[in-house]
Amino acid sequence: MATPFIGRLDRYLAGEIARPFALTLLIAALLLVLERLLRLLDMIVQSQGAPDMVWRMLAALLPHYVGLALPLGLFIGTLAAFRRLSLSSELDALFAAGIAPGRLLRPVYAMTLAVVAVSILLTAYVQPLARYTFNRLVFEATGQALGGGLTPGRFYTLPDGITLFARGIGTDGDMRGVFLHRPSQGDRPEQTLTAARGQLLADPGGSRVVLDLAEGRMLRPAGDPPGAAAFERAEIPLFDSGLAAFRSRGALPREMTLRELAQTLAGAVPERVPGHMIAEVRAALHWRILYVLTFLPLPLLAVAVGPVAKRRAGLVRALVGLVIVIAYHEALQTGQSATRDGASPWLTMWPVFAGLCAIAGAFYARWRALPR
Repeated sequence: MATPFIGRLDRYLAGEIARPFALTLLIAALLLVLERLLRLLDMIVQSQGAPDMVWRMLAALLPHYVGLALPLGLFIGTLAAFRRLSLSSELDALFAAGIAPGRLLRPVYAMTLAVVAVSILLTAYVQPLARYTFNRLVFEATGQALGGGLTPGRFYTLPDGITLFARGIGTDGDMRGVFLHRPSQGDRPEQTLTAARGQLLADPGGSRVVLDLAEGRMLRPAGDPPGAAAFERAEIPLFDSGLAAFRSRGALPREMTLRELAQTLAGAVPERVPGHMIAEVRAALHWRILYVLTFLPLPLLAVAVGPVAKRRAGLVRALVGLVIVIAYHEALQTGQSATRDGASPWLTMWPVFAGLCAIAGAFYARWRALPR
């Protein structure tokens, strides 16, 4: 009689976790999609692109948003399940029947391993390809905007984060009152320029779009005395021309698969990225590994903070657990930024994960030691 009971218990606990997990995943992904939808609609309206481009972009972003929501969904799903079992006294009944606290972790970690498998697929393969698809769609949408002609008085966001504005545009394409801002990237410093006149041209090779500026001023980069340097004429290369094919995948670490990141870091393909981007590759590789490993301590923390004390069905313990998860995410992001700047991930990222494991283990040990 023990085996059918154990089987039913596993299915029952898995069902209790699956419902809040799916609901949390759906709500979180929907909120993230709606937040990006407004910006994509504005970009498509400015570019005069096809309306279906918005849905294609959102589809390319969906794997990224699902990946963001998975850890929170697993934590909240497990926490909500054990909280409900505690409030309904089902947890007490299980303990009275001789079920050990550790035994309840079996269905929890069965679901966790399934989520881990999905997260590996997302981070190692699906998300990099989807990110490249999204960047290509942005390139195509921007190309439509330039092909159809810029609209005066509008700010345009071009590839690589470039911002372009023209107060007036003549019928021949000559721009007046031009503003250009290009953020720093690698060894290239940040640039902010204004010019009386400008024109978008193709370089002699026809593979790049160049902004030809005249009678302008360029703000001095950070560290120099404040002010601006005047120039009579300047040609600023912007991005690949729509006449040329979009760049091949793998130029950015976020577009590389997990295997490609490891090969690049090991020097197997040294031509894949320039030397100054190796730190960014290292940060991306360690972040993806830690993202997958993060799922392992989360159930321990959720199981420990989910059950409520007798006659005190408050939300303090659950809120403490949620704050710990959010603080961990923020700390890991900070460590990733420091790694991009050249710091060692073993000092900036892995201690954050070790801290989460220690906290989750301490919470679970304390809950397991409570009298039943």
